Amino acid sequence: MTSRARHPRRHHWIENLRFSIEVFDPDGRRLEVLGRLADLDPTRAAFDAAIAKYPEKRIYLCVAGRVIRRSAKPAPSS
Repeated sequence: MTSRARHPRRHHWIENLRFSIEVFDPDGRRLEVLGRLADLDPTRAAFDAAIAKYPEKRIYLCVAGRVIRRSAKPAPSS
């Protein structure tokens, strides 16, 4: 008997990636997801790195659809 036969298929995600780093436009529409992670500490480090790499973008750190940190608003281009 294989391990699959002993354990019926369960309907759940293999990974629990509850934190995400997302880019939004000025109107609040999500443009892209830069990453999803399972642990808050690496997510914070990735969020800080994303802000350093993309200072002109609006970057949000989200958990379960809620924003818990956001980058500063980009300076208007002149």
